Amino acid sequence: MAFIDNEQLKIMNMNTDTKIREKPRIIYPSITVAPSIKTEFVNGIKFDVCEVIKESYDMLANKANRFFLCVEDSFIYKWSGVRKYFISTGETRWDLMCMTKGECLDLIREFQSAHESILKLQKKAEKPGFKASANIRIDRLRSNIKERFGASPV
Repeated sequence: MAFIDNEQLKIMNMNTDTKIREKPRIIYPSITVAPSIKTEFVNGIKFDVCEVIKESYDMLANKANRFFLCVEDSFIYKWSGVRKYFISTGETRWDLMCMTKGECLDLIREFQSAHESILKLQKKAEKPGFKASANIRIDRLRSNIKERFGASPV
């Protein structure tokens, strides 16, 4: 049986403490590194197209894809992919959520289109015989949009 003296025990404890302190943390984009360059409102819901500044390009794989979509100042489109990648690897990669400015604007139009579709389906649901099928489609659209954008269109 080997005996461990106090000096060896201190070294072992320091190694354990160091490993705990060095645990990586996910890096969340703040307004200082990714300010909003365009704001749009769809049915009262705020959409910000944010651009990662030059000093933070090391977080990206492709500088052309340096924009991301923020909804209501609290939900980042595709952030769940960044979080899942971080959990599995310990590395933060913003390029998983970033895209071109045009793609961000297309997503806002997609949300607006879903909002208009829901309004049309609500009118259709007022007619006899269409209520059940229209409500099913409305619920499906709402849940899909809520899951993707973190906000419900209507």
